[in-house]
Amino acid sequence: MDAFKRDQKLAVWILIALITLAHNGLCEKQPADPLSDKPVAPSIEPLEMEPIFITISPLHRTIKHGSVIIEKEIQLNWNTAVTNETFDSVALYTVDPSVYNDAKPEVLIKIVDYPDGFYQTNVSISTATFPAGWENKSEVSMPESGEHCMPFWAGTLTNDVLQFLTCLKIRPTWMHDHRDVLGHLSLLSLLVPGTHNSACYKKIDLSNIADIITENTVTQDVDVWGQLVYGIRYISLQTSYYASKKKRGPVDEMNFYINNDMIKLRPLLPVLADIRKFLEISQHEIVFLDFHRFPVGMKSLTHHKTLIDLIEKEFGDIAYPRPEYFLKVPTLDMVWKENKRLIIFYGEEARFSKVSDILWDSLHRFSGRKQTVTGLYHYIEDIMSRSEQITLTKGLWAIMAHLNPDPLAFFSHPELISLRSIAENSNRNISDWFVRYWWKNTSIISTDFFLNTNVINMAVNTNIYKGITIEKDLPTIQYNAQDKGMSIVEDGVPSGNKLY
Repeated sequence: MDAFKRDQKLAVWILIALITLAHNGLCEKQPADPLSDKPVAPSIEPLEMEPIFITISPLHRTIKHGSVIIEKEIQLNWNTAVTNETFDSVALYTVDPSVYNDAKPEVLIKIVDYPDGFYQTNVSISTATFPAGWENKSEVSMPESGEHCMPFWAGTLTNDVLQFLTCLKIRPTWMHDHRDVLGHLSLLSLLVPGTHNSACYKKIDLSNIADIITENTVTQDVDVWGQLVYGIRYISLQTSYYASKKKRGPVDEMNFYINNDMIKLRPLLPVLADIRKFLEISQHEIVFLDFHRFPVGMKSLTHHKTLIDLIEKEFGDIAYPRPEYFLKVPTLDMVWKENKRLIIFYGEEARFSKVSDILWDSLHRFSGRKQTVTGLYHYIEDIMSRSEQITLTKGLWAIMAHLNPDPLAFFSHPELISLRSIAENSNRNISDWFVRYWWKNTSIISTDFFLNTNVINMAVNTNIYKGITIEKDLPTIQYNAQDKGMSIVEDGVPSGNKLY
């Protein structure tokens, strides 16, 4: 029976893969020589970042003959461009060495042995809990604002002397923490850190660690509450409806589920409740919620009407109304003044979003559906070369900075190909690309297994930079109804100033 169930699951996944092939076309051709196709850096200064940071591997492994699962292991990353002059070693601690002088590192390595600026440790964060009252508990409490350290610190050393120290941070109130700098910025100016298929998470255990469908539908290691606490501000959901087989009747909000394509993962209502709770507790954070696809059971207007009624019931008092024109978006100060801190996109035909004043039109999402790191780079490079034009014609937009699995490779080695493995192959590159080239011009960046990237820290640093360098009389975008064109104007005079 177990073998039959495994074969049945495999057959289901093969069917899904075939649908993916039909949807995406043939798999992307691998370049003959990836090194000959190296990226050419745009003329932009890299964003200033900390010299070392922590990421978390999305991969997992078993020990003790497969009876124990090890997951969420720490990775050390450092800037190889400055190492020769500033430090010779990096270390990982589980207590704060700036507080405990006798703290011994769990990991201490010489960087000369790791020229790529990367080291995979065997230290796991899987049992760590959020500090400062940010655990998602049933009782409502008021946690501490500001950024806080998980119990993991990374440092750079020279001749065994600690030079720089950082930690694995939660940044649950980063917008409000920097309100004096960010308040005058338009939402169009922000770089918003986001997650792709945000509610597609599942705890790994011995019952599903080898499950092929689980490995190819799970895109995150942290639930939506945890994503928001770490600092994610864009949440994307695929919403489906599954009618009850036992009884017929009106559309029931309890039957809305989160999917990844055709696979049902979890009920929608608890996810919405976590978003609501976070907005209430954080008090000043702004969240972007994108209902971007409806893959199953949502063909009827009745289903959409019931879902929209549910959204209005849950968020009607805290959602910012849809602007009369897609480029007429508020500043952060305006959002805070209204205390309506949820921006809701509804990714269906305009006739559905117009049903409710709190639903913004569908967010334009750029997804290259690439299966190689090189292909993904060139796709994002093309989009970013047109980013200002895209903002002027689309308003807010999102780049899907993740790889898609190659169905043909899956047929050959289903036990080796997973969303986790392809994320591990690409995420370090993605963090580096945006820090080096594209941080100024991105609207929303959406990733798989976001803790495997440095996107949140990059976004916070970018927004602080913009808040400091963009004057408070930021040029506004006006719509010229006569020629159906857009122009940037300052004090009524056309300007060549850039949106960032």
